[in-house]
Amino acid sequence: MGDALATVLDTHRLAIELDVPEKDLGKVKTNQKVQFYFAASGDEKFVGKIQSVVPTIDSATRTFKVRLAAMALPKNIALEALVFGDIDIGRGEKMLKAPSSAVVFHQDKRFVIEDFGKEKKLVQVYVISENEDFSLLRPVQEGALKAGTLVASKGAIFLLKSLTGEPVP
Repeated sequence: MGDALATVLDTHRLAIELDVPEKDLGKVKTNQKVQFYFAASGDEKFVGKIQSVVPTIDSATRTFKVRLAAMALPKNIALEALVFGDIDIGRGEKMLKAPSSAVVFHQDKRFVIEDFGKEKKLVQVYVISENEDFSLLRPVQEGALKAGTLVASKGAIFLLKSLTGEPVP
């Protein structure tokens, strides 16, 4: 077998990627509705849903990417068309406040350690904003944390070590 001579591509069912400012990482999740339009198509708007969130921040632009689910696109749209979109993040979204010392990093993700007395559990969170004293959080898995839940604060990094079995830097 040799190398492929060509790749067949349905140019009217392509995925769309949008760059989103870093500050909005905690507000964006899969299946959210996105209204978008192509710069070349005037005021014609299209609706899609977020298929995946790529939580890696581009250090130059301070943005991350969201990918929309593949959908049928108009035939007159060029493959390199510029796309603008509005993500429906809803309003009144609940955020939780915790001491900044409660947020720990593990394998490029942020967690708090839920404290059930003798039993502890890692809960992955998005940090919406933070300062020296407090962080505003939203759990990655909806409902994983509730107001009033106890989380480890001082020494949380050492609890992380005991939960994961990995050395603390």
